[in-house]
Amino acid sequence: MKKIVARIEKETVEVKSSTDLAIAGVEFNLIPAWKNWDMLRSKGWTNTRLKGDEKEPGYLIWQKGETSQEQLEIELSVHDWWCQMSDDYGVTLAGEKHMRYIQELMLSVGLAKAKELWNAYCPEEMVMK
Repeated sequence: MKKIVARIEKETVEVKSSTDLAIAGVEFNLIPAWKNWDMLRSKGWTNTRLKGDEKEPGYLIWQKGETSQEQLEIELSVHDWWCQMSDDYGVTLAGEKHMRYIQELMLSVGLAKAKELWNAYCPEEMVMK
């Protein structure tokens, strides 16, 4: 799994660490931060936020799986499982779009493994039997 840890500083990005910045194809600190994020998303990277494994606040963690299974795990770990309950329709739409992507990944991984991963990350109410 590839990983980039960075934070926004005055509209540019400070990179703390990275497993492979060249694979991201982004020139950090040279373009506005939001363009960096859009570039990463367009190349298949996922913002996994801080999960407590990083000590310094303000950093974002971007990850990209090397296999469909790794990518599925990343996407399931960050999915907003309750997006349809939001009062903000934009949040609902983004969650539905993300779920369609997750479903595509699940098809590529295979039913048994997809079900196992789904059940590991989903809320209790959504467990597949």
